[in-house]
Amino acid sequence: MLTIIYRAGYQLFQLPRDVSTYVDNIKELANSSTDQRVRLQANKYLIDQCLGTPAVAKEETNALGEGDDGKDTNTLKKEIEDIKNLKVIK
Repeated sequence: MLTIIYRAGYQLFQLPRDVSTYVDNIKELANSSTDQRVRLQANKYLIDQCLGTPAVAKEETNALGEGDDGKDTNTLKKEIEDIKNLKVIK
């Protein structure tokens, strides 16, 4: 005997089928929409749901100070050591 459970007037056993239909609808939009923006958003939504929403990406920059373009690593290391060895005179 199948017991039908109602919650807020909705049959709970129906929910998994509805979710499957919703996902199929989004997949249909992702694959066959004529609007490129809709396809992008649908694909992005599906990927975010499968893999998780990405955290804010931190851009790594290798910014050098002005005039450091032609200096090699050894020269830069020496300059850093010179700066570390500076003494403060009061």
